[in-house]
Amino acid sequence: MNVILTVYDKGKTKALRRRAMRLLAAHDPKAVAKEDDDQFQVTVALEALPALAKPLRELRGVVAKAKGTAWATFSPEPDELARARFVPLVLYSEVSADVEDDEGEDVPVNALPALCKRCNFPDITRPPSPYLLTKPLAGSVEIARSDDGLLIVRPRVLALLQSAIGKQIKVGDVVVKGRGKPAAADRLHWVRPVHRIGDRPGKDLTECCPTCKRPLTSTAGRGDRPLDAKPGPPVAHFGDGNADLALLDGYFGQAGPDRRFWFWEFAISGALFAHLKDNGVKGIATSPPATRRFASSRRRASPRSKRSDARSRRRRRRAQPARRRRSATARKRAARSSRC
Repeated sequence: MNVILTVYDKGKTKALRRRAMRLLAAHDPKAVAKEDDDQFQVTVALEALPALAKPLRELRGVVAKAKGTAWATFSPEPDELARARFVPLVLYSEVSADVEDDEGEDVPVNALPALCKRCNFPDITRPPSPYLLTKPLAGSVEIARSDDGLLIVRPRVLALLQSAIGKQIKVGDVVVKGRGKPAAADRLHWVRPVHRIGDRPGKDLTECCPTCKRPLTSTAGRGDRPLDAKPGPPVAHFGDGNADLALLDGYFGQAGPDRRFWFWEFAISGALFAHLKDNGVKGIATSPPATRRFASSRRRASPRSKRSDARSRRRRRRAQPARRRRSATARKRAARSSRC
């Protein structure tokens, strides 16, 4: 089991990271990348994972005392992957299914049926066929995700999924808006998992519809698992346990009558993931890339620019009407009252 630990020190002195390295010295921690020295990796056998519990528990206390931030990302080794009931399905490509309106806002081009007449919460179990894209997939991409809980795949990947889990998926056609009929090898299809598993616990669910009680805003909140030796992310339940591909039963983002800015997460069994990788499917993983996307392009702000930014913030704050100024306590109280 590969465990990627990310440790941020509030004062950026690296003292917290050095303390973490000492606590985990018995497990030979190694830096993930030269340009990102906040992350390091520990590799342990799955059976030995409980041995990490004590040092991670101690690290959690050190991080809290230093007012820093730390979290762990677990990635199974190939021989461990086939034993996993579910792992996150991370897709490196995302399709474009929005178009800008006259005001510059992104508007979905695919209409979904409403589950509630009052809030018009969309029903993702009935996507249109054909499903419209506003931009074609890159030539090398075989699988991508749509924000509406769909996988967009080429014929080869569709054949692999149908032969392995044909009864667990629904399939439809995909076309690119404004393009002619593609060749057979370039056709696209959407794939929707039939099964659902539990959502991530601890989300901030707000703006609930008075009629159907569905949350119209869903954010991560602070419900992530604390720094420990249990692979995650946790979900509320695994459903009936018979699925190899499933959607998490909850979204991130916003939904409502005039908006649909959201995305849904996928879970995949270790056996199916290994089957796809063995057949050469690229662009999928069980965890996000270890290094931060823009780690190599970070620049430190000069003291002069920091002072200028602080002055600008003070000017904007003084320009705000007094009735719009609220303390942090008042904002937290308002947020709690709006939760579902």
